[in-house]
Amino acid sequence: MAGNIYVTQDSLVIQLSYTADIASSIASAVIKYENNETSGEWAAVHNAASKTVSYTLPKGSPLAVSGGWKFWIYATLTDGRVIPGTVVEHDVLIEGSE
Repeated sequence: MAGNIYVTQDSLVIQLSYTADIASSIASAVIKYENNETSGEWAAVHNAASKTVSYTLPKGSPLAVSGGWKFWIYATLTDGRVIPGTVVEHDVLIEGSE
């Protein structure tokens, strides 16, 4: 993930990549998240060609909490195994701050 993320940002795409050679084995994937107020997961889109997992926040549903966020891939493989990805930490800023 690169660039700034703001609390009021709309239609944000969260995209995480992976390096393991599991692209053809992923049956489903979610992006899990956690911040100082909440945690959860979003059903994600897996792109085997680019080795990415992404989720687009719906218009009108921006991230509502500023501060430190953690994001990671949680993939279920075709054989039923579950593989958690590496945690990526990213700050969500209040617009106008750096």
